[in-house]
Amino acid sequence: MAQELDTTKYGVLTERTYRKTAAVQAVKADAKKFSMIRKWANNQIRRVHDRLWYITTREGELSICLADDYYICKGIDGEVWPVRADIFEKTYEVL
Repeated sequence: MAQELDTTKYGVLTERTYRKTAAVQAVKADAKKFSMIRKWANNQIRRVHDRLWYITTREGELSICLADDYYICKGIDGEVWPVRADIFEKTYEVL
């Protein structure tokens, strides 16, 4: 459903709601399974120490601290990115 937003001197901005249609693979980040997760993620993850990982994404390198819960997602082109567990669980569902 489209919604027209505030009209300014630049015209009307139309907001629309979109749903992601591509399925992604995901694993829960777990320090004990680092080697398996790294291999699954095509070596796009490196560990500084057990609780701090760096993930090479399309946008650059991101760091995650495993003190927070994260999922590591892999897209249709093999790209990987981290998602905080609370957001992941609200956004994705198992197929």
